Amino acid sequence: MKKEQKIELKAPPTLSYIEAIRLRPGMYIGSVDMRGFLHLLKGVLYDSITIFQSSNINIEIMGRQSIRFLIRDIPQPIQKYWASWERDFSKNPIFVGLETLNALSAIFNVQLLDASSTVLLEEKFEAGVASQSTTNQLWNGTTLQIESTLDGNIWKDIDLQPTFISNKVAHFAYLNKQVQFEVQYNTNGRACNVFYHFKNGLQDQLRLEALTGLGQNLFETSIDQQLDGMHLEIAFAFREYGVDEAILKSYVNYHPTHEGGTHVDALLKGLTYGIMRYLKQQQVTHYRISEKGIRENLIAFLHLKMDAPTFVGCVKNKLANPEVLSPISHLVADVLFEQMESNSQSTQQLIRKFEVYS
Repeated sequence: MKKEQKIELKAPPTLSYIEAIRLRPGMYIGSVDMRGFLHLLKGVLYDSITIFQSSNINIEIMGRQSIRFLIRDIPQPIQKYWASWERDFSKNPIFVGLETLNALSAIFNVQLLDASSTVLLEEKFEAGVASQSTTNQLWNGTTLQIESTLDGNIWKDIDLQPTFISNKVAHFAYLNKQVQFEVQYNTNGRACNVFYHFKNGLQDQLRLEALTGLGQNLFETSIDQQLDGMHLEIAFAFREYGVDEAILKSYVNYHPTHEGGTHVDALLKGLTYGIMRYLKQQQVTHYRISEKGIRENLIAFLHLKMDAPTFVGCVKNKLANPEVLSPISHLVADVLFEQMESNSQSTQQLIRKFEVYS
């Protein structure tokens, strides 16, 4: 008889977060090229605004693979040393940010400065690992300075392109009207500084987009309101002429939702309900209102901030939270209805688009 052999099963090795990112970076940022870096940049800006609550962010491109961030005007103490800070994925299921940039950098230096630019705290990392151990402590500083040199063994031939980075920063500036952004870089031996600060947020983006169309905009509207634990910002208008392609862009927690979702459904329903309510009040029946017709004449930008959003699909392009439908649609309907009551000329131009001829 053959002697039975016992096979011992060994538990798979447990990787730290830093080790896991460095082993499979594509799982976290999609690709280790300029596209992947821009995704990572969005996460760094997200962290700067949501975690550190900065209102003044400077990005300096120092070389082909080196970048510096100055996260200024931090209003609250930094509660942990950098090395012990861990990401809460339940609150932010979309972006990877500063800790991922640290993991994918050959050199990563952090300095916390006070109002007089005195260094309060400094930590240095190589390949995501701190050069010395630290302990938790509460620090009061106003500026976080972060310098990163990307790890060439991971990023290969990446060249940080100022134009692409600047465009990504402009995108965030529209979504954060309370924040001033600055991008610095050198081109052909000349220093360039680009500032972005859109004080009207999405309304500024709407007006810029409207300049490419024909005719005027009807019922240009901006909404910025807190709703049932959500923060909602909307800018919309109806084109006088519908010859241009409809524009409807939506975001959730700074992430573009290219396939829309319940927040977009709520916007379209609210616009539809607002017009229908007005026609019913006027006892007008020879108009046919539909969400499809609303979309054809619409320019709209929608940004919803909420805790723990639920998305459809692995790429998180479509919001699935049903609880946003009612509050958003009712608010939009009320706002549009009130405007239609107070502006008869624009109202006639708008509803004429939906007139049904016998």
